[in-house]
Order: sequence, then structure tokens, then C-alpha cells
Amino acid sequence: MDFYQACESMTKGNAVESLVSKTIYEMSEKGLLAEGMLVPLDYVTVEEANGEWQEVTIIESMEDFEKLSPEQKQRILSNAYQHAKFNERHGR
Repeated sequence: MDFYQACESMTKGNAVESLVSKTIYEMSEKGLLAEGMLVPLDYVTVEEANGEWQEVTIIESMEDFEKLSPEQKQRILSNAYQHAKFNERHGR
């Protein structure tokens, strides 16, 4: 999905992930959340806004994590690594 579709999805209460930065975004009553933290709207980089997005399901407990397949767990760890690298490059 594109950035416009991701914004629409967030207004409906869904979490979305930037496939550029691997950052999870949500909308709350207070504003935009990135990885659960309130951030200004300009936190989303131009690179992210021009990139692809996807809806995601947030795993909130180790119990939920343990229910995942080994492939799903590996994908989560890989995404976390890519997210950290993006933040390192962009000084976040």
C-alpha cells in the first residue's frame, strides 16, 4: 500500500509498518505513534512516505510470541535488525 492508504488504515485503528524503515506506526488520541512513542508528524521521512507500507499485527506478550512459527520469529528478528540500521543511518 502507499502512504495515503497507510494513513487511512491508521485512522481506522490499524497499525502499519513502513517497509523502508521497518517502523510500526499507529494513530492515537494524542497523535502519531512510532513504535508506541508519540512523535511529531514530520517524524516520517520522505524516504518512508514515498515507500511501501503494510498493515501489521502487534504482538504484545512473550506468550503471543511463543505461539509463532520459527519462520515468523526469524522474520521479526530480521525486521528488528533492519529497523535498527535505518534508525542508525537517520540519527534516530
